[in-house]
Amino acid sequence: MKKWFLLLSVLLALHQSKAQKGNDGPGTTSALGENILVVKVIDAEINQAVPGLKIVLQDETTGQSTPLPYDSKTLSARTTLDPTHRYTVAVDAPGYTPYRKYIDKVLKENEVGVHLPRKVQSLVALAATDKLTQKPIAATFKIMLPATRQTFVVEGKVELDTLFVFGMPGTYQIEATSPGYRPVKKEFVIGEKELKAHTFKPSLEPAVTEYTFLIVDKEQRSVVPQAVLKVLDENKNPVNVSRTSGKFAVLLPDAGNFTYEAIAVEYQPVRGALDRPASRLIEVEMTRRRTTPQTQTIAFVAQDAFTRKPIAARFRLNSPETNTSATVTTAANPEFGTELELKKAYRLEVSSEGYADYSAPITLDAPESEPIKPRVVFLEPAAYAVTFTILDAVTMKPLDPASFKIGEAGKNLNLQSQGNARNVNLAPGKRYDVRIGQPGYELFERTLTFDKPAGPNDLVKSILLSPTKTVAKPAPNVASSLAVQSAPVTEKADESVFENLKRGEAVRLDNVYFDQSSYILRAESYPQLDKLVKTLKMNSKLKIEIAGHTDNVGDARLNQYLSENRARVISSYLSNKGIAKERLVPKGYGQTKPVAANDTEENKAQNRRVEFVVLEN
Repeated sequence: MKKWFLLLSVLLALHQSKAQKGNDGPGTTSALGENILVVKVIDAEINQAVPGLKIVLQDETTGQSTPLPYDSKTLSARTTLDPTHRYTVAVDAPGYTPYRKYIDKVLKENEVGVHLPRKVQSLVALAATDKLTQKPIAATFKIMLPATRQTFVVEGKVELDTLFVFGMPGTYQIEATSPGYRPVKKEFVIGEKELKAHTFKPSLEPAVTEYTFLIVDKEQRSVVPQAVLKVLDENKNPVNVSRTSGKFAVLLPDAGNFTYEAIAVEYQPVRGALDRPASRLIEVEMTRRRTTPQTQTIAFVAQDAFTRKPIAARFRLNSPETNTSATVTTAANPEFGTELELKKAYRLEVSSEGYADYSAPITLDAPESEPIKPRVVFLEPAAYAVTFTILDAVTMKPLDPASFKIGEAGKNLNLQSQGNARNVNLAPGKRYDVRIGQPGYELFERTLTFDKPAGPNDLVKSILLSPTKTVAKPAPNVASSLAVQSAPVTEKADESVFENLKRGEAVRLDNVYFDQSSYILRAESYPQLDKLVKTLKMNSKLKIEIAGHTDNVGDARLNQYLSENRARVISSYLSNKGIAKERLVPKGYGQTKPVAANDTEENKAQNRRVEFVVLEN
């Protein structure tokens, strides 16, 4: 505070110095015949006209006082003088130090120049900062004294405070302005004999406002997807627009007129003048174009996915707007025809008794050329008619088993007998328990998985029953033709064996076959397996691992399960031929040990194999 009073003292000294300088204004001699007096008066601080100024000429000889009119344009007053008289010039104004000038000698032309100082009272320090960055900015301060209609303009500095002296008591209004910022006003009341330091350091807020645009469908009241917003100033220059989560944001200065334009596919464009709502949210409603939809005639036909033959079915086409009733077709007239709008999403549902339901989306993007070909919908049968034939594992002759049961989850299925064959309906992907009994043959008990058939051959399954072992009785000691007739007739067996077997060696059984995706052994496999039986019987120390392998097609877990069961089936065949189970180690590897890349059908065939590995010899 002491610094402020010291500063006031310095200012007071400066004002007095200026006043003294003004009192000593020089007089000039005119060449004219009249004696002229010119009194020039200006504010000592701002070099402008002094408001409320009164200039009085006092004639000391006659005692008469005459007010002199003051011209604010020339900042002066003019009159004529009597050279024989003596005069006093009195200058007064509210808030200013009075001025007196005695003229004891009148010249042809007399000029009095007055720098009228204000009465030093209070002062104010002026500065401005940016509200967002808090950094100092240059500002203009407009200081108004409404009582005298005086206005002072002070240009503020960036780094230093600017000082303004209140020259007279009264209520002052100060307004701070800066380009690009909103103005700030403040009022100061200065007392009659007040000597005080004030400050006015406003934080100016940038003169911009953020507005949010929301572009919605007028009917559905939902956000219009992929809308584009443009905002232009009055000179048609684009204003930066940002988009976040379906909304648009734009920063606009407080001054100026702006327009906007919203466009979107399938909508009518919207243009208009940009209002400035107090909520700062501008909602733009867009109307979808009313166009006649383009349609396309289309036909469907249902076929059995296995037989590829037309079947009777029920067709239904639904869209988000409509649900249609079902249309029923027959095998004789299988086509279902209808008309669809292009680029409209539908869902096709097809059903038929004995088949799995079909459901899929369908959208027509472009017209199709004539004639229109029916689109085929393949329905998967819920079950397939499978035929099991029962054969003697040695003679390969048909057998009519005394007992044949096949069931799922403990429930037996209905069978149809046809000679030695049994017909039954099986569903793909399910596991079935099969039990077959016949006197003189080993009991057949297996759990089989029925895979989706690839062709008609997969619908016929052959099951081999192995005869039970019998001990031959000695022939009666009689000579008769019956002994000759009772002698068995057998096919000549393969006398070859697997030779030069070394420990760790893997031998591929190339002539061992199974039904597709099954572990039912085919009869073509018996000769090579019998060769392995003979090899094992000739070498009692030979112990082998029976290894099953698959390719990488399908589920890895199912492949592992299939390979293990195939190895067990071969092990059972060998043990039924008299090989001790301790010498046989069945093991499945699934798809984990390929011998070739699974990139071609030939390589996949190499990976689908059964081999035996020598463990001991």
